Amino acid sequence: MQIVNNNLAKAEHIPLSTPKNLGGDNAHQENNQNRPNDNLEKLKLAETKLPQIINTLDKKVMPLTAFGSAMINFISAPIRLFEDDNPLKKLINNISMLGTKLHLALYGAIGMWTAHEHKNPLLLFSFAVECLSSLFDLRKIYLFRGIATGIDGAVGAFKDRYEQRNPDKDFKHKNYSEGLSTNLKLFKEILSELKANPKSLIELKGAPTLIASSILMVAGSIFGLTINDKIGASIRDIFGGFNDFGLTQLENKTARKSGGFYLLGTFKDLLARFFTADNAKLFGVTEIAKFERGRDALHELALGFDRIGQYYFLRFNQEGNANDEKIKERKNIERELHQAQILSEAMAA
Repeated sequence: MQIVNNNLAKAEHIPLSTPKNLGGDNAHQENNQNRPNDNLEKLKLAETKLPQIINTLDKKVMPLTAFGSAMINFISAPIRLFEDDNPLKKLINNISMLGTKLHLALYGAIGMWTAHEHKNPLLLFSFAVECLSSLFDLRKIYLFRGIATGIDGAVGAFKDRYEQRNPDKDFKHKNYSEGLSTNLKLFKEILSELKANPKSLIELKGAPTLIASSILMVAGSIFGLTINDKIGASIRDIFGGFNDFGLTQLENKTARKSGGFYLLGTFKDLLARFFTADNAKLFGVTEIAKFERGRDALHELALGFDRIGQYYFLRFNQEGNANDEKIKERKNIERELHQAQILSEAMAA
């Protein structure tokens, strides 16, 4: 009996956990304490890597998709004139549309990132539309993109006006509320100038031309997508031309370059509207199907020039005042004039 009692007493001092589990609860508790820190580190790492990935896509992949898809568009354009059952036509045209869609998706995504960094809601919406346009076919892409391009033109006018007044600041905002407020303020201001002086439209000045054509361009695109393709597309192209020309009148060199390529694309797309069955009959063309294929050929050319215009428009939005040589030169002149004025006042004293 004494032996049993002694054994029971010893048993009371035996630890409940086995050597295998010694410290197991403490280790598990420490792991749980470390998990939030681990997750925080992973989140910080992801936040650091994401801009790097986007920057790589922007600087290395974007030029390839923009100019590469444009070249394929130019090659594909004359092949659009071939019969529909031509195997070469099917191959090249499919490659062309794939390249165009990939570029639009990438262009839209990088543009949205740029808009987010600048906290510009209008630009964010515009580039979101560019992403969605990659879902449309050849004849609808250019029409749907009119919504985005119209907004682009207006934002281009706002950016140009803002940076002229603030040569030491970029067109960036603290938050989306400030970005929206700035855009609306500049829109009302330019619209008021347009109402006060309608002749500025005839003179084709940059900001008024961009605002007026942007409104009509968006309206034409929506009308064409919902009510009548021919009428809406014609409105989109005619005022799109004015919008593109307005970009060529801005101070920023990259904006002017973008407007030039956009203008070439708009002209080709407008010309494409001529190649219809009714016009073929009007001019006595017997091979109506072949005549109508001219429309697709010109649409391809328009998309090619449009890709290049998009590339420069994105760069225009990414650039600040410090990146524009003309603005640098103006700043230097203003600085020198200011120094000369101080010297003159000192000598007069």
